[in-house]
Amino acid sequence: MSLILESWREFQGAADAAEKLKALTKDKNLKQIDNVIDPLLSKYGIRGKWKDRFRDFLLDPNSANSEFNSKSNPPPALTSGNTQSSASSISSNPSYSKEDGEVIATLKKGSAVKPVTMGAALWFAKMVHGETYGGGTEKEVQYMVWSLINRLGRGWWKYELSDYIQAYSQPISRAWADGGSRCSAQKQEKWKQKEIVFKQNSPEKWFYNPCSRARLKKRAEFRALSYSTVNQNILNSVLKLFEGKIPRPPEPVSGWFANFMFEKNANEQGIWSGGEGKGSKLKKVAEVRKNSYYERIDKKSVKVEMIPTNYLNI
Repeated sequence: MSLILESWREFQGAADAAEKLKALTKDKNLKQIDNVIDPLLSKYGIRGKWKDRFRDFLLDPNSANSEFNSKSNPPPALTSGNTQSSASSISSNPSYSKEDGEVIATLKKGSAVKPVTMGAALWFAKMVHGETYGGGTEKEVQYMVWSLINRLGRGWWKYELSDYIQAYSQPISRAWADGGSRCSAQKQEKWKQKEIVFKQNSPEKWFYNPCSRARLKKRAEFRALSYSTVNQNILNSVLKLFEGKIPRPPEPVSGWFANFMFEKNANEQGIWSGGEGKGSKLKKVAEVRKNSYYERIDKKSVKVEMIPTNYLNI
């Protein structure tokens, strides 16, 4: 048995994954095998040629590349002292061997409960990745994820968590994707013509086109992120949060805007009237890097609790 297969058994939940792989290899179903091994190998930071060699080993252990199957030359991520801190931190979290639907925490609003699944955690990570262009910090994870949890205290409870996340965050929104309701072909052309006119009158100024080809391309990239391609520090921080290791911010945050946008629209008291529609009043309560986090002061909110789940059942 190769070193990597022996290493699996050192992690909780690996037995279930091994059984799935064993069943899949009987039928040589490459697509299903990839669906299983991608999140598993991301735990160890194994990509590229090592992933291909691992799949070859599963399909035919006897003909597997000897370099891959050699204990004297294991994949870099399993070599002592050769892993990045983010990869080693993530590899110790067995949740990567779980399915998208596996419940890792529960949100509680009064007597109502809403499960947080691994799939939803990935969407939270995609959100932070997209909002920060892949450079999100643990503090940004804390403020962005808790903002959406707190926000559920004043609505949107009926929605699936993954749909709710996508509806809020423009970089991963279906509506703001190419062909979506906010960036349909007609609206893209409308924005393009607005930009042309603006540049003719003010060639030295910057024009914000929310449906530019460059923005649409990045949104497609962010929406397509997987467990292995999303920023691993961001994903690890999201999982830490739902393990109860990253607390709720002291401020009652329930959303954010870019600093420049909030400053442009807020009054001297730091209140933006109309920021979430007619009659809304947003009060800035925190600032983290490039974003201003706010409290909706014209609406009542019910506190939403987050309860970590012992999803490993050990």
